[in-house]
Amino acid sequence: MAKYSLSLLCCLLYSFIKAHTQQPAQEQLAGLWKHAQCDTCGLQQPLGYIGSDYQRFYIHFDAVEYEPASKSFAVSGQTRVKEYYDRFRGHLWMDSLKLIPRDEYIPYQEGFIIGHYRFYEDSASATSGWFEGSFSTFIYIDSTGAIRYNDLWDGADGNENNQFEGTWTSYRSKLSKTCNWGDYRIPNSDSLDWGAAEFYPSPAYTKKGWENYRNVLLGETEELVQRAIAIEQRAWWKPAKR
Repeated sequence: MAKYSLSLLCCLLYSFIKAHTQQPAQEQLAGLWKHAQCDTCGLQQPLGYIGSDYQRFYIHFDAVEYEPASKSFAVSGQTRVKEYYDRFRGHLWMDSLKLIPRDEYIPYQEGFIIGHYRFYEDSASATSGWFEGSFSTFIYIDSTGAIRYNDLWDGADGNENNQFEGTWTSYRSKLSKTCNWGDYRIPNSDSLDWGAAEFYPSPAYTKKGWENYRNVLLGETEELVQRAIAIEQRAWWKPAKR
């Protein structure tokens, strides 16, 4: 796959959008990774795990902004493992872009971006470290020429987006753990994900933070299901909501 600088990637994207588009490409691209649009949609928040035992991992991006000096996107947000919360800052870099052959049933041009990332948690925290790895993001260009997060396949079997795959390394011990996350599915989740049409955590890892998620899918009573959904939908990254 051909490699491009961020500036050239933006130019390539511009060549596939209409001239009347008013929003800058950098702003449109930043919107691909912001989780603000999912603040009230519960299970659309990223699903993730950390470590070989598939401990549930949470991440939320508070802000994503294009940074001209580094030709990257500056990211800030919060992570959570069990009841440990850490703030982080870092960057996303776009490395390559590919447009997908048009589907006769889809009126828009689809494509995907491949990139890499590095995020640093607050070093003052005893549970902190840094993240690094690669990601893929699926996009489409709508009828106004705007670059959009690809939600055209919502509800389809195996739907996924914003697939982040890498490691987390402790500042203190320097030991690294696998840490992957994504929208709807998790990359390389191996024995964790038993689902066919959608993500379904294996019962073997229920006590690794997946019990509530399993209750959403398999709760024995309607009351239990609704309580589990409410927990999944809460904005855990906001202190008042914890």
